Amino acid sequence: MNERKDRAQTNLLKDYFIRNGVELVLFDLDDTLLKTHQVFVDQISAYYKHIASCIPDIDMARLIQIFEKANIDVFSISSVNPNRWEHVVYRLKSYFPSNPAPFESGRDILMQIYNVVPELEEGAIETLEVFSETGIPLELVTHANEAWTYFKLDNTGLRKYFREPNVISQDGYKTSEEWRRVISRRKVNPNSVMVIGDNIEGDIISSNKAGVTKLVWVNCKDGWSRFKQGEVPEGTIKIKGVNELVNTLLK
Repeated sequence: MNERKDRAQTNLLKDYFIRNGVELVLFDLDDTLLKTHQVFVDQISAYYKHIASCIPDIDMARLIQIFEKANIDVFSISSVNPNRWEHVVYRLKSYFPSNPAPFESGRDILMQIYNVVPELEEGAIETLEVFSETGIPLELVTHANEAWTYFKLDNTGLRKYFREPNVISQDGYKTSEEWRRVISRRKVNPNSVMVIGDNIEGDIISSNKAGVTKLVWVNCKDGWSRFKQGEVPEGTIKIKGVNELVNTLLK
């Protein structure tokens, strides 16, 4: 019975793509298909605990405030390059010069981010299964360290859906030019592409500037707040998680 229901859903989604002229679907990875933000939250929390254990009388509220400000500022300098944590640690040491050693020794805790396998978002595999069964080409467009991207794909089972992910340089940004490059390589009209992602500026607005009009914003509750800033273009489909994607499209 379930197999029959799944097949019917696949056929309905296939018809949806045909009716709406969708020839290619581009997925974001982090906080769209994987709970990557939580990995950062956990390791940064572990870093705070390390500092507190080494400097018991430190003003934690001030530490957190300085760390969060440095983390935001460094994004404009190092983007998502893992060496960003060197800049953050340097900033912290400059604010707490009397005992800099714990800030430096704790840097390995932050670098452990890139050795942790994020959990899958609810419904990620099921959604990709239905999409892939329609025969629609699927591609991944992600902005991250390349080695870490392959590590995540290989250790979560997502690699089978995205053999050759499009990895935007860790030193760059998800701009409209990057989206144009990806779409141009597939030799499809941007108007026949669907983009699904959580980053309003990097995924939704930038791809829209590249000509994509079939947009799905994943407003996950645990994502980065800075990626939720801005207004999505008119007509953008909004969901709270990728598990809602298929049913929302078929409404």
